[in-house]
Amino acid sequence: MRQAAPQKRQAYFVAALFLIALLIRYLVFLFYFDAKIPFGADSDDYIGFGSSLALGDLSLPEYLVRGGYANTILYPLFLAAHYRVFGFSQSPVIVTPVVLSSCIVVMVFLMALETIGKKGAYLAALIAAAYFYEIQWAFYILTETLSLFLITLTFYLFVKYSGTHRRLHLLAAAIALALSILARWDNGVFIPAIFLWLAFNLDLPKPLDSPAKVLLIYLIVLVIAWPSVVHQLSRTRAIFSVGIQWDLWHNTRGGFAGMYDKSWEDIRAFVVHRPGRFISFTLAKFVDIWLLPWRPGYGRLHTIFNALFFPFTTFAVLFTVLDWIKAKINRRTFSLLLALWLSKTLFIMATFIDWDYRYRLPVDFIALICVAHTLDTALSFARRRLLPAPTS
Repeated sequence: MRQAAPQKRQAYFVAALFLIALLIRYLVFLFYFDAKIPFGADSDDYIGFGSSLALGDLSLPEYLVRGGYANTILYPLFLAAHYRVFGFSQSPVIVTPVVLSSCIVVMVFLMALETIGKKGAYLAALIAAAYFYEIQWAFYILTETLSLFLITLTFYLFVKYSGTHRRLHLLAAAIALALSILARWDNGVFIPAIFLWLAFNLDLPKPLDSPAKVLLIYLIVLVIAWPSVVHQLSRTRAIFSVGIQWDLWHNTRGGFAGMYDKSWEDIRAFVVHRPGRFISFTLAKFVDIWLLPWRPGYGRLHTIFNALFFPFTTFAVLFTVLDWIKAKINRRTFSLLLALWLSKTLFIMATFIDWDYRYRLPVDFIALICVAHTLDTALSFARRRLLPAPTS
């Protein structure tokens, strides 16, 4: 009975957290977006594609193929399902992403609970519930929230597997990862990190009987996500095209169009003949992503917040890594989260020219878990220093 009480309290907290996250998102929609659905640059194409699928037209227009929408096929299918059930109104389309966004907050709490402990997990949950950079995308008719939900579910299931050692969690994680790739092809960058983590953790109790079963998991991923993988490989010869380096080398601002026109020979020639510039631009990209993310048109408060928050976020990741080395947190689960954070950061540094916060969101919540752990450690330290020790 005593053991059931903490579980019941945790269930109540999870339910309350979900409702709080929903309320915050409703308030953002009401006051920030003035209760109007915002449209992104790709929204009209997604709506047209989803409407065609809902009407039974399975053909894919050439402009959609060129635009890359075939490798995010899950989101048009998601729209088509809503249109078939609710009609062609856009209002129901944003309800599901808002619910999924609130579920992401719950999964962040559960991952933090397994990794940094109870107090840090509560802090991580509250920060994630109010994390505006993720909240805003739930209201756009874009694939971001669906993709983020699926990849966060993947992370959570792998974290769950590291604790329960149940193969069902591993299988479910592989399916979620494959679906996330169908929602956004660049989620495939997490495959090597997860593969390495599994390879180094085959000593788990009740492990996979052989590495061959790990390969079977990835075969499942490739079979499900194959349309997205094939389309992306055929669309460009250089997915990892170091687009920003090429762009700056030629002093042009061609945006994404430039990176798709470069062959592997062009890229290799650049890296070989200009290694210093390649390295300096790559390091500058890291600063742009995690230390000083600034864009023209930001207001003063927004710029000040970015200048304070994101350097602290990077510091928190490094601080948590040190505690991980000292075994002050769960080594097994944090090694997975750290591998995922590094893989996405390196991918952004090597690929995108005109990146925005969307590309970093899958690992933002990992960084927020580190922020919560750092704040929890700082608060505990302050409490010990400021409050007198109890006397016997």
